[in-house]
Amino acid sequence: MERNKIIFRVLYKLTTLFKLKKHIFILLTAFLLQNYITKAQSSVIESVDYDKAKDVTNYIVLPYGSVALPGRWTKESYSDISYQ
Repeated sequence: MERNKIIFRVLYKLTTLFKLKKHIFILLTAFLLQNYITKAQSSVIESVDYDKAKDVTNYIVLPYGSVALPGRWTKESYSDISYQ
């Protein structure tokens, strides 16, 4: 009889511990998903180069690609007034 009580207590403590671990695992997974998946950011390298011979401005954004713009273009800052 006493042995059954001890076994029951051990089993109860183990199931409680497993439930707690399950909740901790769910919370930790939710935290990681929120902080690392939703804020996916990538680093970029920008370059603007004017080729006088071809009269073309090459605008390169690595790793996304490049574009050749006709004529001479200069890079400006973002305008808060006109949103351009």
